[in-house]
Amino acid sequence: MVDPEEAIKRKLDEIVGTQYDSINDKIALRKRLVKWFAGAIFAIAAVSVIVYVIESHRLPRDVPPRAAKPVVIQIVPTTPRSP
Repeated sequence: MVDPEEAIKRKLDEIVGTQYDSINDKIALRKRLVKWFAGAIFAIAAVSVIVYVIESHRLPRDVPPRAAKPVVIQIVPTTPRSP
């Protein structure tokens, strides 16, 4: 009689295999460094675009801000209350 665990292991070995290719440490480190540098460059580019958009939409210093409209307040007297 075949052990169920052994049968599962044998079937898994047929499908997946018994060996795997280990990645060279230098290649893995290089891939990680490339990802980090790409992320840093992307972050710097994103911040640069945000600063450029904000600065391009600011008003120049020689243009005065719009004058605020005056607010008219009308005080209406009320009738005195009786005690």
